[in-house]
Amino acid sequence: MKYLPFLCLTSFLLLSACQEDPCENTVCLNGGSCVDGLGSCECQIGYEGDSCETFTFQLFLGSFEAEYGGCVDTPPGHRVEIEQKNGEETLLIRGLGDYACPGGTLVVEAQASGTALTIAEQAVDCGDILYTFSGSGAVDGNRITLSFVVTYDADGFIRTDQCTAVLSRE
Repeated sequence: MKYLPFLCLTSFLLLSACQEDPCENTVCLNGGSCVDGLGSCECQIGYEGDSCETFTFQLFLGSFEAEYGGCVDTPPGHRVEIEQKNGEETLLIRGLGDYACPGGTLVVEAQASGTALTIAEQAVDCGDILYTFSGSGAVDGNRITLSFVVTYDADGFIRTDQCTAVLSRE
């Protein structure tokens, strides 16, 4: 009778040691983690797929109302559109900063990874005006917060704006 607890504990340890860990052969990419007991991946925000191998642009796409700080005066209700560029892993941001663009709508390219957004330094030719953009930001729910720098020639004077933008999805 005094050996019964020892036998129960030994039996439990032997049986549980024989059970295979469902996460042992599961590889989760892009910061995903295996869910113990299930053997499936729980993905970080911005990734999907069985192994979290696919980046999803859905977090960034759409029409946003923009509020700015540090940029040229922008009227209330200004809209910024973000779309994916021809199936590439590049985003097109239309109307960022509401800068004058006689050649059409100003379009800036950006790269997204997870919840982060990067605007690599780039020249945007708007006909009579050449802008240089660079910056970064992040998405949080229905909002994207961006910090970016815009340099351009304003009537013979080089101007640099340090901008912030909060883009809200309605």
